[in-house]
Amino acid sequence: MKNIVTHLNEKQRNVFVFLAILCVNAFFYWGAQDNYFFSDDFEWLARAVLAQNPGDSLTEILRIEGRDFNPVFMILLTITIRVFGLSPTAFRLLSLAAFSGVLFLFFFILSRYFKVDRVIAFSAALLFGLNVYISEVMLNMAALVYSLSLLLLLAAVKFYLDGKRYRFLVFLLLAFLVKETVVLGAVPLLVFEKKKKDRLFLLAAVGGIGAFRVLLQATAAGTGKYTGFLSFSKVFVKLYYIGLKAMNVSPYTMNVAVGITILVLLLLVSIYFSLSKKTGETGRGFLFFFLFFVLFSLFLSLLPKLSSRYFFYPTPGFWGMAALAAHYFYQSNNQNNKKLKFVLVPLVLISMLFNYPFVKREIEDFRILGDFSKQFIFQQGEVIKREAGDPVKASEIFVYKLNRQRLAGVYAQIKSRRNLPKLLPFRDHSVGGVIHPEHLIPLVFYPGKIIRWRPVGETSNYFTGFLLEK
Repeated sequence: MKNIVTHLNEKQRNVFVFLAILCVNAFFYWGAQDNYFFSDDFEWLARAVLAQNPGDSLTEILRIEGRDFNPVFMILLTITIRVFGLSPTAFRLLSLAAFSGVLFLFFFILSRYFKVDRVIAFSAALLFGLNVYISEVMLNMAALVYSLSLLLLLAAVKFYLDGKRYRFLVFLLLAFLVKETVVLGAVPLLVFEKKKKDRLFLLAAVGGIGAFRVLLQATAAGTGKYTGFLSFSKVFVKLYYIGLKAMNVSPYTMNVAVGITILVLLLLVSIYFSLSKKTGETGRGFLFFFLFFVLFSLFLSLLPKLSSRYFFYPTPGFWGMAALAAHYFYQSNNQNNKKLKFVLVPLVLISMLFNYPFVKREIEDFRILGDFSKQFIFQQGEVIKREAGDPVKASEIFVYKLNRQRLAGVYAQIKSRRNLPKLLPFRDHSVGGVIHPEHLIPLVFYPGKIIRWRPVGETSNYFTGFLLEK
């Protein structure tokens, strides 16, 4: 195997690395490929179903819901449903591809532009991905926005470091149109860049794209405001959890003093590597990843509630620092001791050993939630279809709210399994606390028909409205 890899050119080696990452992730998350959707997924799926109607495509793709404006994500969902229908497997494979793409680009940027040894860079990429605390990015379809946005951001960073400014702007904008928070990841380039004119270019690019979103948010009627969404409650507690989980360290089984000590040591080491003249170019790269880690950690600590999908953004920052530190010691030894390039490999093996069973338990949690959602939607769909008739009648129909006991029972089951904490919402103005009628109706009739819900009224027991066939 070693001889085969040695004789491959760089492009072929990169293909080999990507396939290796893809296979490791597929092995790690095997069993999740048929898991049904859950919670936030339904809003996106319903909108993508309605977008199958040519007359509604542009409206649904460009529509702003609260703080959500994700046209690139909506286009991807719309195309996926057009080709594969509402197939959970198709969306799981899409998540796998995006997640693996992020890890590969992380490896590629480390090895190509920060000159990290390929073995060290590959180990760091695996350590980034083999982290149970970011597993929701793979297991919740709505969380695909996190891996997709980071994939586009890393592509933008690659193009910037290649000197391809136009492509950098395009991919940065695309990343921003998937998840606006990801634009924070471009800010470290301002510090990394040496030339003043290039810093001004970056400042204009990041500032211009940010101003575009602010303008969009301000002019779109009825949308949520970010300032009202932020919370300064328990900021340091949230920072503690984000920092440790991004490092793949459990804050639940560790003494708080030990956890704080780890974070303080990370801060001190980061300051040394970033500012010391001895570290040279390695220190410059270290500062880039340190800022990547800090900026996302600080921002996410201002959100009201933590979700494991949030830990995805700061994680490459930490493992980028780890890779550069490992490479620095390997290089400082004049590469005489070749074994030093394998310094992160034991951590990879330990990470696989300890994270694998926990990821499997997370997969089972989401399977339970998905199975409940699938059965619930099917049962309510049968009731609605009987009342609507075939062809769908134009008269007003009732959609009963039901109580939340069934959903509460499933949530109790998930909590009793004592796995990672999850956001388990009971939705207001919904059917059974599970799904809003405007999202339920398109899903139960598709693919036979594309039906939109037009609400008329709501009581404590039911919704009334019309079914509009497209």
